[in-house]
Amino acid sequence: MTSLPELPPLEVLGDGRVRVKTTPWCHVDVRPMLFNARICETPLDNENVYGRGWCFAGATSTEALMRAVGAALAWEGSPDTEPDGWIKETSSQRVRPDADPAREYRGPWRPAAIE
Repeated sequence: MTSLPELPPLEVLGDGRVRVKTTPWCHVDVRPMLFNARICETPLDNENVYGRGWCFAGATSTEALMRAVGAALAWEGSPDTEPDGWIKETSSQRVRPDADPAREYRGPWRPAAIE
């Protein structure tokens, strides 16, 4: 069994998001989803929406959440960058099977692509 990394204290917001950090550009939040976890780039002036989002997979929802939190902690959050390790970018519909940038395509999500 793989041990999980130790995390700094994180704030859990009322809607279930985890506030990982705040950068000069945005809040970096992680939202648990039904089948994965999503890093959300939340504007500083409107916490009811998010700009870009990246989905992270895992064998379990806990593993997906830990991958997303780890990637959010490592990501600087600046506007022209994105975190590492995602499988789907929500606003552009880019998909990376197995989180592999070399296999990236744009189009509908095909779950068989990550097997």
